[in-house]
Amino acid sequence: MVNEAIRTIDNTAKRKLLDFLLFPVRFLLSHEKVRALGLTSLLEERVKVCLKESRGKMLDIACGKDGGMASYYGNCVNLDIVSYGGAHIVADAAKLSFRNESFQTVTILTSLQYIADPVAALRETARVLTADGKLLMTMPNPLICFLRLRLMPWVKYEKPPVSGFWANEMKTMIERAGLYLAAKRHFDYGLNTLYVCRKA
Repeated sequence: MVNEAIRTIDNTAKRKLLDFLLFPVRFLLSHEKVRALGLTSLLEERVKVCLKESRGKMLDIACGKDGGMASYYGNCVNLDIVSYGGAHIVADAAKLSFRNESFQTVTILTSLQYIADPVAALRETARVLTADGKLLMTMPNPLICFLRLRLMPWVKYEKPPVSGFWANEMKTMIERAGLYLAAKRHFDYGLNTLYVCRKA
């Protein structure tokens, strides 16, 4: 099922070339508008790298309004603090109601900076992960987050969130939450990073 979901996102050589040449357009426009242009959205790029690491029951934290990982991975619970259309459960990521070791995979796609207490949320993530489970997080370079937050014409914040975290900040938060960084991979032309975490 995961391979099938990845194939639905995978691109032909022509589309990959267009994605590369039109990256500034993909960077500035919403997921829906990028898809309407026949290009791969940044959300789909994040999903694709996470799907390759995913298995078992999944929790997608801060899923947003675009359907989250459940749109691509069937055995998934979408959670957000706001009642977006894509959220199955509305809750604070720092106060999860799930039992210990409920999920084999937890994802947080470019959303940790929106969570009020990221370390508390990561501790809760560690609690609900199975012993052999993985936390998969994506986080762009904070300069990229800063630019995108200020240039996105479709999103307006009263108070913009933190503009992402640097790699050393991510590692510190991961370790403070009782997890360890098992792997780190760059994607999106090196502008985004996948953090694969496990229980310490």
